[in-house]
Amino acid sequence: MSIVVITLHKSASMFLFSYFKDVAQFKNIKFYSDNVPNLTEFKTHDHSTPFIVSPIRLYVPGKNVRVDEINKPFLCYENLDRKFIIHVRNPLDILVSEFYSYGFMHIDDERNTMKTLRETYIKDITIDEYCLKSAIDFLEKYKYLYYIISQNIDKPNFVMSSYSEMKNNYKIWNNKMFKILDLKDSERVTLHRKYREEFELEPLDNKMVISKEVNRHIRNGSDNQYSTELQPETIAKLVELFQSIIPENIKHLPDLKF
Repeated sequence: MSIVVITLHKSASMFLFSYFKDVAQFKNIKFYSDNVPNLTEFKTHDHSTPFIVSPIRLYVPGKNVRVDEINKPFLCYENLDRKFIIHVRNPLDILVSEFYSYGFMHIDDERNTMKTLRETYIKDITIDEYCLKSAIDFLEKYKYLYYIISQNIDKPNFVMSSYSEMKNNYKIWNNKMFKILDLKDSERVTLHRKYREEFELEPLDNKMVISKEVNRHIRNGSDNQYSTELQPETIAKLVELFQSIIPENIKHLPDLKF
């Protein structure tokens, strides 16, 4: 069976890229990702053979362009030969992660004009101001994510995954993936050992800048980080905003609760 992993940016998408790339190597099947990028090669893929795509981010980073308008061949939810994993993260945590990522990381990287302007803008406002202003555009992206979930949640080939579960109990999350992936015991052990430190170690101090070699930075990646970073009135406004767009048939899902 083929696997398609769908998420939004700032939701551990780089982890999902590495994790499922290893799975594809174990299973000796073709791997596609918008991280490579090689999604355009899918047009010539033999559709009778399995593949893995991880991740497909629903929107082009920094733009309001839906990727399903580009990658329609992958996103055929009626295709029961494909297992769709929809990976979600609390939108408030994504906004907080954006603030630190866009404003303060990659400080040694060569910057283009747009990135420089964005970083200058972020450094001139508070994190609360950034999250409230950015939530308006981000609301539309999350509304579309909710729509996909609400339309497909009852399909047998549709699986929910959450950053919160991945972060707070990686072993349970990993076992959920193993039920889908049909791996050998040795491969399961390898995956668990290789990636458990991503989520089972204590988060880094939020003010600490780590070298590129360690591949970490001042975003500490903790779950519910917004609760310590944002003012209570900001949190209340954002929660009301995002809860208002959750379709009725999926409001009960634990992965979507704040």
